[in-house]
This record gives sequence, structure tokens and C-alpha cells, in this order.
Amino acid sequence: MATVFISTLEGALTLSKLYKNPEYTKRAVHHLKSFLASSLKKKPAMAFLP
Repeated sequence: MATVFISTLEGALTLSKLYKNPEYTKRAVHHLKSFLASSLKKKPAMAFLP
């Protein structure tokens, strides 16, 4: 999951700088928040086994 976050933000920041438009970063952050919320709803927290 960390790879998805890092690559999404990296791409969004690159596009935002290239086109001088912060909308790419805003969209990526919104997408990642939605992705995280849906992932947390689907998967229960992992229990640590002794």
C-alpha cells in the first residue's frame, strides 16, 4: 500500500510542477483518502498472534 501512496503522490507532484497547476496534487490526495477509507472498511485490522 505504501508503494501506491508514494507513486501516486510522486506522479501528482511532478505533473503539478510541470503544468504549474496544483489540481493534480489535490485530485491525488482526494483519491488516496478515498482509497484508504475504502480499504479500512473492507479489511479488518490484523491481529498479532503470539
